[in-house]
Amino acid sequence: MKEKGFESDDFKEILNKYEASRAQGNTCYLDADDFADIADYYLSDGKADEGLEAVNRGLDLHIDSGMLQSVKSAILIYKRQYVEAKEILDNLVDDTNDYDVLYQRAQLTYALYKDVDKAEEMFREWIALQEKEEISLGNSPTGEFMRESYTHVITSFIELVDDGRYDEELVKRWIEEYIVTFQPLGNSNSDLLLADIVRDEEMADMVDKVYSLLLETDPYIKYGWTVLAAAQNSEGKYYESNDSCDFALAINPDDWDAKIIKAHNYYSLSDMEKALPLFQEVMEKFDDSSQSLPYAICLLACNRIEEGDEQLRRAYYYADSLKYKDKYFYASLLGEIAEGCIVSGNYKMGMNAINKAIECQPSEPNFYMCKGTLMLINDDVDGAMTSYSDYIEYSNDKIIASANIALRLIFQEKEDLAMSLLDTCYEYGKDSKSWRIISAYKAFAFYRFKHYDDFLTELKTACESCPDIVGALFADIIPSGMDPKDYYDYIVNKPL
Repeated sequence: MKEKGFESDDFKEILNKYEASRAQGNTCYLDADDFADIADYYLSDGKADEGLEAVNRGLDLHIDSGMLQSVKSAILIYKRQYVEAKEILDNLVDDTNDYDVLYQRAQLTYALYKDVDKAEEMFREWIALQEKEEISLGNSPTGEFMRESYTHVITSFIELVDDGRYDEELVKRWIEEYIVTFQPLGNSNSDLLLADIVRDEEMADMVDKVYSLLLETDPYIKYGWTVLAAAQNSEGKYYESNDSCDFALAINPDDWDAKIIKAHNYYSLSDMEKALPLFQEVMEKFDDSSQSLPYAICLLACNRIEEGDEQLRRAYYYADSLKYKDKYFYASLLGEIAEGCIVSGNYKMGMNAINKAIECQPSEPNFYMCKGTLMLINDDVDGAMTSYSDYIEYSNDKIIASANIALRLIFQEKEDLAMSLLDTCYEYGKDSKSWRIISAYKAFAFYRFKHYDDFLTELKTACESCPDIVGALFADIIPSGMDPKDYYDYIVNKPL
């Protein structure tokens, strides 16, 4: 029975009759169809045990009902009692035309035997039969019934796995097929169910696609633009996400989730001046410590050092609450706090934070970079170089790691150490994928230390081998938008 059928007066009368007799400890006589509808009603409400009781009561009266046996096996599959469900299906007689049985057999092929290919083949056979019957009845092959059939298959692939690790590529392929088959989306309950599925499963790319189509049909879906904005933020589509936030805020100016997402979009784009007032508005409204770190970074970037340091302290104490909940996020948060402390000058808290991060996640290279920099600032050069060595050791690309360290040594005026480290990069050989960048970093070092002849020699090589790195390192000198082939001549002719 469709869900809307549960609201009919006839069904309510049957349900009341059943529940009254059950409360009295009696068994009332109902047709097999009625018991099946009651069991289906309970199952749709997540009450599998009540559904199983109803179908068993029905079988006490209609012992030979293949339909009730089929409903019972469906409930057992829902309860993950696959072996018991298979026993029932194996004992059914003449089920060749029972679409529900074919669907359940496909489910068991997937859940019990892990045979994805065979299960998918059976699901497609089931859908083809369903579609054929819908057409014979004069119904649309893209109507609600067929959309609902697709969502059943999709949820089966997601839910009928023991460890929760379903084949995401398989599920997304069926979702893509749904999108192509049933466009436009938005006028069906199954379309909204699909939207719930992709959102609950945190499939950002699918949320982006499904919600974009839903909102084309109905731009006023409750929180639709906000959900879309969150997915786009997860995908790194920050400008698109901001557009979605603007739509959400146009509909509801007090949509705080949209404001937070927009703040994080600007934050991810390193536009701290635009992110700051949004974070400030959110903090004034909610005083949410989970937002203290990005708020602190924005404050520091806007040279509000004292306020930034205060928010870093709040973030530091907030991190402690995550230690036993999500150790990786906890460590990552501490690492970012430590980096912020380098800017705020709170080196003691920075060192405490980075040591906790390393203790939690000892193979994360960036933590050692941060620790080395904190030690270098405190003139512990030996300790810094030890941490920097660990950073290189744990990094996949030794040349890039060495270049990153060299930059920090350059900014701390450690000329000998910086030049020596860059020279060691040549030891990794020309076959190293990052070999090409060495000359750019050497050119930058010579420039900073005022060795202009050596600078021009390395710059010429760098402009030929890695103009992208030259543009990044000399961004303060080279005008935005300049053609990379003009970098060398421009810098050579510019007074140093």
